[in-house]
Amino acid sequence: MVTLCVGLVAAPAHGQVLIGMLFGGALASENFNIGFEIGMNLSNVDGLNGGSLTRGTLLGLYSSWRFSEHFHLYSAILPLSGKGAKDADPIALNDPTLDPIVGAGKMTRQLGYFDIPVVVQFAPRKSDGFRIGAGAQMGILTSAKDRYEGLTPEGTSVTVENDIEGAMQRFDAGHHERVRARGVQSCPEWIGTNRVRCQP
Repeated sequence: MVTLCVGLVAAPAHGQVLIGMLFGGALASENFNIGFEIGMNLSNVDGLNGGSLTRGTLLGLYSSWRFSEHFHLYSAILPLSGKGAKDADPIALNDPTLDPIVGAGKMTRQLGYFDIPVVVQFAPRKSDGFRIGAGAQMGILTSAKDRYEGLTPEGTSVTVENDIEGAMQRFDAGHHERVRARGVQSCPEWIGTNRVRCQP
């Protein structure tokens, strides 16, 4: 399974303000910041015929530590990282009653992950400009389901959900690449053992 994610937009500044108000200056300095990572994954699952981009929520906490003039260590805990695809051709359920109903419709795959990236970033300028980085990421699958839309012979709309979490690999690990410019981050390029792939 391959997932292609694009267009992650992060909003760390407001998170820094809130965390700073709660915990004081100990968590934010010239060389260290911690805040909320809030964004969106646009993803598609390779291997699902007809699949197209779908949106998924991204939410968690991040930290960034500048350990030299031009290098930062970025890490995050992202317990809510939604990925998947929509409008795919349906995969057979092997159910003689349901297959004729959903076979002519469309399917949406919804995947939930708990992602933990650790990335070393290079920043040519100290205070502004872009950062580019590479590192590792671990992902834990928290949910996976296929949602089918179909019609009965009488013309009634039907929605069928199939939990596929047990058929998927729970733990994922691989490399992670990230680009950040002026507070807007691309979705990290991500290729793991589940063949989950995100790219800007």
